[in-house]
Amino acid sequence: MALDSGDTERRATPDIVHDQEKQRLGAVFPERGEVGYLTYERAGTVATFTHTVVDREFGGRGIAGQLAAAALDFAREQGWSVVPRCSYIASYLERHPGYADLRHTPTA
Repeated sequence: MALDSGDTERRATPDIVHDQEKQRLGAVFPERGEVGYLTYERAGTVATFTHTVVDREFGGRGIAGQLAAAALDFAREQGWSVVPRCSYIASYLERHPGYADLRHTPTA
C-alpha cells in the first residue's frame, strides 16, 4: 500500500543523508523521497554553504533547521570554518550562537 503525504507528515523527522562527494545533505522520508537539501562548496578547511531548500508542502516543520544543524555539526567534526552564503544559514547562525565559532573569519 502506498503512503500519501499525510502519512509522511505524521513522521516528524526525516533521515538526513550526506553525500560528501556531491557536497550535499538531503532530508529524506523513505516513503516520500527527498523533501529538502543543503549544498556547500569546500575549499581546504572552509565550507561555503550555498543553498538550503525545502519543498513548499514541508515548509515550517523544522526540516531546514535539521539540515543546518547536521551540516554545521559535520563542519565542526571536520575542523572546517563556514561561510554562510545562504541566507537561511546566516540567520541560523545568528539564532544559534553555539555555532558562532564556525563562522569563517578571513585573514589579512
